[in-house]
Amino acid sequence: MSTPQRHPCGCRSGPRPGSSAPPRGYEKPVRVEIVPARSAGEVDAFRRLCRDYAASLPCITVSLTHQGFDREMDGLPGKYAPPAGEILLAVLRRPDGSQDPIGGGALRPLDEAGVCEMKRMYVRPECRGIGAGMALARALVEVARGRGYSLMKLDTDRTFDAAIAIYRKLGFRECPPYNTDPCNDTLWFDLPLRP
Repeated sequence: MSTPQRHPCGCRSGPRPGSSAPPRGYEKPVRVEIVPARSAGEVDAFRRLCRDYAASLPCITVSLTHQGFDREMDGLPGKYAPPAGEILLAVLRRPDGSQDPIGGGALRPLDEAGVCEMKRMYVRPECRGIGAGMALARALVEVARGRGYSLMKLDTDRTFDAAIAIYRKLGFRECPPYNTDPCNDTLWFDLPLRP
């Protein structure tokens, strides 16, 4: 297992807890389901996941502030509302049939016609390693294709190795900056959605 590295701001980054074992309280096989966030409760679950993400990353605060994160969270679904946008949740079903949101992601249109952005991808640390991140990203790409977008963009921190691996596996490639993110460790990616 590799040792966590220091991010330039001083926080620790690197491998996160998670494995192919089911999270506590679940039995194998673990089935991740991707569902759209339509109800107020589902949108609130996405908001909580986003706030958990923000709270776990003190080094990203500058970027999130620059993006108007608090205003975005207060106004959800905002630009993520269908039909141009979408919020998806990754959920696990417990043996009793109840479901727990363990991750989320969204897409929203950008100003350029036919272009959208994948945003707010997050999976709870204790639930990583069971395929939820890949399932969310793959579902968001498919939603974008279904909505007629020709290009999907995203930005991420260069220390998020697992997320970058998912994006590359789905065919995303590094591209020039498309926004004014002030962090030095930001990487930008895009994915053509039409053959």
